[in-house]
Amino acid sequence: MTGPRIVHVVDDEAVVRRTLVGLLHECGYDARPYASGTAFLDVAARLPFGCILLDLRMPDRSGLEVQAELARRGIGLPIVFLSGHGDLATAVMAMKRGAVDFLEKPVREEALLAVLDAVFRRREAADVDAERARLVRRRIDAMTPREREVIRLVAD
Repeated sequence: MTGPRIVHVVDDEAVVRRTLVGLLHECGYDARPYASGTAFLDVAARLPFGCILLDLRMPDRSGLEVQAELARRGIGLPIVFLSGHGDLATAVMAMKRGAVDFLEKPVREEALLAVLDAVFRRREAADVDAERARLVRRRIDAMTPREREVIRLVAD
């Protein structure tokens, strides 16, 4: 993957948002703050790939509601939930719906950075695999009919 590692920080608490954005900038991430789930959803369809740090409890829409709406819209950005009020049942539900992780506030810097690093490494590996598949497809498309026949016979 080329380009910046973008992290969308969605939290209604200004202090938490500023703290997370500052930490992430210091660690080389392109952190983008959103004060509510609605503010994030308003622009979500136009955003480049990035990981979402999503607060569980927000006044306008809960993190689970935002997650469900993103799924409904077909927006598959990875989500890491943050919560100071999470419980096991909620964490399990979030993970079953596709969340990458569920971290408790106050979040430990090492834990957060490890999760984000894993998200972006996974994406980079998928990008490499996709590029390899495109290369193979181009090579196959460039073959003559006879070369394709020989490849099929060799594969069989």
